[in-house]
Amino acid sequence: MVDKSTKKRKRQGQAPNDPVSARFANEYFGYAPRARGETLPRERYGFLAPDEFHSRYVEKRQPVVLTHTFDDESELASASTWTDEFLRQRCGAGSKVRMELREGGRFGCGVYRDVTFDEFMDLFSNGDSGVYLSAGGKNETFAAPARRLVCAGDAKSAREKGLLPLRPSAMPESLVPADINLWMGRAAKGEMTSSGLHHDFHDNLYVLVRGEKHFKLYAPRDAGKMYTNKDIRWVHENGLINYKCFPSTLQDGDVALEDGETVLERRVRKARLVDANIDDDESDADDEPGFGEGHDDFDDDVFDGVDDFDELEESISADSSSGDGGTTDEEDDGSDTGDGGAKKVSRDTCDPASFSRVEYDKLEKYPLFKSATCIEVTVRAGEALYLPAGWFHDVSSGETSAAAGHCAVNYWFNPPPLGEEWGPRRALWEEDFKRSVVDKIFRNDGEAAT
Repeated sequence: MVDKSTKKRKRQGQAPNDPVSARFANEYFGYAPRARGETLPRERYGFLAPDEFHSRYVEKRQPVVLTHTFDDESELASASTWTDEFLRQRCGAGSKVRMELREGGRFGCGVYRDVTFDEFMDLFSNGDSGVYLSAGGKNETFAAPARRLVCAGDAKSAREKGLLPLRPSAMPESLVPADINLWMGRAAKGEMTSSGLHHDFHDNLYVLVRGEKHFKLYAPRDAGKMYTNKDIRWVHENGLINYKCFPSTLQDGDVALEDGETVLERRVRKARLVDANIDDDESDADDEPGFGEGHDDFDDDVFDGVDDFDELEESISADSSSGDGGTTDEEDDGSDTGDGGAKKVSRDTCDPASFSRVEYDKLEKYPLFKSATCIEVTVRAGEALYLPAGWFHDVSSGETSAAAGHCAVNYWFNPPPLGEEWGPRRALWEEDFKRSVVDKIFRNDGEAAT
């Protein structure tokens, strides 16, 4: 008898004994294109009921382009009004950001500088195409500057303040928020910058505010053809990818501990004890931080914060905390960014596991990649892309207006499992999100306290 997962893999065109994937177990049974040239579906944002969006796209692990995100009645329309001055007013006030520097004429070289948001905006507003606002290296999730652009109140309240909702109501309840980010950069006239081919560890809702993005997408089914920097251990049913150099995870990215609990279960249990004023017998040294307090929320050895949609090649806590590389500090003369002056920059000393080594101009070195099935799609300002975890993507960016730059906001969500009951574990993620994010960070009338 052929089991259910094998039937689904066959239906998607993957033979269970595919020699390409013999090096690891590929259990993915979501959507995958059958042939090159397929196009993504396009849906009007908010037109589908959240439950229908779940059944059509989230459950099937199907990417989709969402249009009309800035229509008058859209909960995301406020982003279309964001000027540079508005962003300075909302996000300045001492916000620290990690700015990526162009090196050798391109991004993706792992060179960064820590600056204030105002310092970044000075460069951005002056047309500097040698810098890019990066989400990498954050010490906490839901950090500034993005936290200052969303509101946990109702959609009407958010719109009156020119903000986005912390949790878009058009998305189904199956998607529990994991983080938010703001991305900003510029492309020189006639230039397209590339992110490099990689995958993320979360489901994403990517909202393009300014500019234009061209995506090349590859389903998790083709993970064995991507020549990733690290060896893949397995691909989960929902597309989440685990690597041999890091501990294995559940489908939602949580990590099982030796005592039978998971990182999430322990964190929630301890928070409940605190709420009830009950002492925990375990040592304080074993305490897990809250959702928004550090990368241990995802376990440093599993989620490294590399989930990025733009001109970035993040290599942060997963590799550095596991002893497999890290960052070094050096002086920068500012010659490539135009801002002048010697300043300290950090440089990654290793490549992130989730990035591909494929060089498009040397495909003869990567024969398996030639047989991977690609979907190409362009996303423009006022549109969004839902992309499930594990989908490889290479993103090229340009500008539709030389004066505007390109800007995006992306929401990350914990990836729902396939073939398993999601309700009980989703409830844990919801409890953790409410306690550690909504009640802690957005307690000031729905806005971030700091």
